[in-house]
Amino acid sequence: MEAVAEHDFEAGSNDELSFKKGSILKVLNKDEDPHWYKAELDGTEGFIPSNYIRMGDCSWYLGKITRNDAEVLLKKSNVRDGHFLVRQCESSPGEFSISVRFQDSVQHFKVLRDQNGKYYLWAVKFNSLNELVAYHRTASVSRTHTILLADMNVETKFVQALFDFNPQETGELAFKRGDVITLINKNDANWWEGQLNNRRGIFPSNYVCPYNSIKLPTPPVAPETMSFDPDQPRYDQSTFYGRLRHFAGMTDPLIAFAPTSELVAASELMQKCREKKPVPATLEELHRAQRLYQSAFHPDTGELQNFAGRMCFNVWGGTMLCGAMMIWYKSTPAVIFWQWANQSFNALVNYTNRNAKSTLTTKDLVVSYSTAVSGALAIAIGLKTYFAKKQSSPLAQKLVPLGAVAVANAINIPMMRQNELKDGMTVTDVDGNNVGVSRLAAAKAISLVVLSRNIIVAPCMILTPVIMEGLNKVASFKKHINKLNIPTQLALTFVIYGAMIPVGCALFPQQNSVKLSTLKRWEPEAYEKLKDIKGDRVYFNKGL
Repeated sequence: MEAVAEHDFEAGSNDELSFKKGSILKVLNKDEDPHWYKAELDGTEGFIPSNYIRMGDCSWYLGKITRNDAEVLLKKSNVRDGHFLVRQCESSPGEFSISVRFQDSVQHFKVLRDQNGKYYLWAVKFNSLNELVAYHRTASVSRTHTILLADMNVETKFVQALFDFNPQETGELAFKRGDVITLINKNDANWWEGQLNNRRGIFPSNYVCPYNSIKLPTPPVAPETMSFDPDQPRYDQSTFYGRLRHFAGMTDPLIAFAPTSELVAASELMQKCREKKPVPATLEELHRAQRLYQSAFHPDTGELQNFAGRMCFNVWGGTMLCGAMMIWYKSTPAVIFWQWANQSFNALVNYTNRNAKSTLTTKDLVVSYSTAVSGALAIAIGLKTYFAKKQSSPLAQKLVPLGAVAVANAINIPMMRQNELKDGMTVTDVDGNNVGVSRLAAAKAISLVVLSRNIIVAPCMILTPVIMEGLNKVASFKKHINKLNIPTQLALTFVIYGAMIPVGCALFPQQNSVKLSTLKRWEPEAYEKLKDIKGDRVYFNKGL
């Protein structure tokens, strides 16, 4: 089908097709997504926004209507020989078939396409379906009968789904975005009746748009979608509750296993929003893409982070490691192994979520990692030995891993970000402009992160042993303790640790600040360079 470009369009990704105003495009598929069509221009295929083009006359094209539904339509009493429609071929998606009424039956002709992209039924080839249809209005589509194509004057109306619709009640009609629905009744302004694939039911009228109008209406976009800023959090970051909702979405363990293709698509969608390009998405779809992007891509570099270092994976990794440290706390080799494993995981998380503007050498990484592991092992083994000599209660001994983890966090995080402490971290003014560096800001940022990390881990490593002590006194639990001990501890750790991750991240604003008056007192050399900036504070990203 032919379409004329009404505006210039510059492709924003590899699967899109650029064109200039006035270009004649060959539309190959307009049924999967009413907002984006697959098209061809000068032998190159790609997706184009439907509201940038004007479709040529193709009232005969009914898209994904089934062969059976086509026959039902063409066998109506007011349909005459030669009346036809063009539809997608069910047996070969992406190709077309012509269904024609002839002598009280319906004949179907598959439209063929050669290696140069030309369409044909028999010998004569055409650049577009429009040309093929026009030709066969005066030349038979059949070699055994004379069948000339003629337009139907059909009262039947068709609509196309803008969104997926999943029924909530009996009698509703399920469909996917792009489906073409035969409209039966629209007496109710809000709920229309239609038929799709021999299924009949009602559906919300605002989920569809007219099908095969000369120009498909611009996708319905809420006003806030037009001004969607992918770099601004969805919720108010000046309140704890707003930050909690933000990090609950960003650290959601359910999105940790999102496929890379979905993450890349989310990144491309966010980039289009930054460039103010049209996006075929609802506001909720944009917010989900934003969550995926924030959970998997580094905020400084925009690079895809390693899987295990993402904060959304933290609940899975942290559950296994914290649980293991509390389960196998008696054996010295087990203590050494699990403390090493935990600090290796923490080092990976810290490196993944580091301030990318602060360079780290291989030596810095090795020193940071070695120091944290050594500190954790020293504390763990020291406390274990101390409590054993004192013959302390099992509950007290189960708290040993918490002390080791807390000390290791206080070592690992500052060591991983040591260059910020030495050289200062980048600070901005109230408008977000880089204005200099500050070691005091770095010290505050790192202190807040250490405190947050320990607050995240403390409840599960305190409450889990306490709850398990209580359960051990319950006869029914004690009877099956060999089977229930490990899964119960891991389940408790997962729930408590998972709940505390967004809480800990939300305790302090991500974009933190230091007063100039504080800099004047504790870092006068930085104050002298920053005293003339706009406002009375400098701002910085504290990290996670």
